[in-house]
Amino acid sequence: MSENPNQRTAIIVFAITAIVLPVFLLLFSSVQTNRSRLEAYRDMAAMAEQTYQITQTFVNERYESTCAQESDSLAEPAIAKDLLKSQADSLVQFIEQLRNELISHVEGGTLLPTEGRRNIPISEISHGDDFSYTTRYMLGSTLEGSDPNCPAQQLKLRMQQFYASATGLIDDPAVRFQIQRRFEGLSCPDMRDSRTNEMLRWEILHFDHLELFAVISKMDQWATQVRLLEISVRECLNVTFSEDTNPNPETI
Repeated sequence: MSENPNQRTAIIVFAITAIVLPVFLLLFSSVQTNRSRLEAYRDMAAMAEQTYQITQTFVNERYESTCAQESDSLAEPAIAKDLLKSQADSLVQFIEQLRNELISHVEGGTLLPTEGRRNIPISEISHGDDFSYTTRYMLGSTLEGSDPNCPAQQLKLRMQQFYASATGLIDDPAVRFQIQRRFEGLSCPDMRDSRTNEMLRWEILHFDHLELFAVISKMDQWATQVRLLEISVRECLNVTFSEDTNPNPETI
């Protein structure tokens, strides 16, 4: 018996919860302890780094599994899936490159990814508590992130474009809404300051006076979210086309 739509949705939800939730729990619990701010952020960054690596493995395994299950009769959404994968690969590569360039900049150009590694490991960073160079690098000369050429703006635009493109491939409005809500962070929304009631720009929220370790953990989390959104949309495309070609998939 093949997986029905509800089973596949459950797999997606479980995977996202099991992989991403521990990172956010650590982000919350770390600041509740008496450890130093640097130690807390180092732990956060290490957890986000590990979570991203686990996610890559999960997505690759799930991708291979779905490809093996797809027959020639499921070739219709192949163009959409290829586009989705290409866009996800491009965005993850951009995030990884930005991550490494930021670390190298803060470390004075002394760190580069070693052979066989795509990212500079957290364990090799010496200035994880820096926020001055980190802020200036990400927000640009204005320190507001308003320059369209600054890294923060480029990252924001790319994530927003991928978020809109990926979720736009889902035909079912209810499923699309659910996925949009689950991955809303990739839409890079501004937020209201509860103390001043003023709207804060996304760039300021995530890069203004934040330590390098904190920024790196965010980048690894975003890369994780990109991969999970990719595989979630892919699963939705499989379910949608399976329903079109087989009105009663549970009877297979």
